[in-house]
Parts: sequence; C-alpha cells; structure tokens
Amino acid sequence: MRLPAVKIRHEVIKLVSSEKRIRGKLLEIREAECYGSPRFLIAVPKRCGKAVRRNRIKRIIREWCRVNYGVFPEGNMWFIKVSPEVKELSDRKLSKELRGELAELFSKVIGRRLNA
Repeated sequence: MRLPAVKIRHEVIKLVSSEKRIRGKLLEIREAECYGSPRFLIAVPKRCGKAVRRNRIKRIIREWCRVNYGVFPEGNMWFIKVSPEVKELSDRKLSKELRGELAELFSKVIGRRLNA
C-alpha cells in the first residue's frame, strides 16, 4: 500500500502553519484536520546529509507510518519534519532512533501505544 500524501497547496499551507505540534530530539510533528483518510507530509532538510541519506530517512518514516496506518484517526493530516541532529547518528542507530521517536511522539498525540 502506498502511503497517502498531502498534495493540495492550501492543505500544505494549513499543515505547515498549524499550531498543534509536538517536538522531540529528532522530529517535529504537526497535525491539522482534513477530510477523508489520514495523510502525511515528510520534510527532510539538506542539512541532514546527502541525498542518499535523506532518502533513507524518508523511507524509514514512510515505512513506519505505513505499518501503523490503521492506528491513525480519520480526518487528520500529519507533517513530520526531521531535525538536522539526525546527521549525528550512525547508520546503525538511525532506523532504531527514528522509529522509537516516531512511536513515542505519535503515542502522545494519538493517545495510544504504538510499536517502534
């Protein structure tokens, strides 16, 4: 299954300017209301590393969201912004740390325990 993405300009603007947010060491998650199924927008800045590393980070986040997709409530959009501090992590720790922080932050936002 392909992860639904936020594609419409006014929805992207609404999501990026949303005040409902939670921050962790490596990630910032913003939430906004929408119609239909949950959708995601993922941003990884160039300061996180070269293109290969940025794409790997996006793949890890998309895969985690896809696996846990059934837990996300209907009518919400999520903006996941990666902090440049990710650059400090080794390749071995990257996946584990990102998945752990995603589970921790979304557990706080959604109110359910999620798997890392």
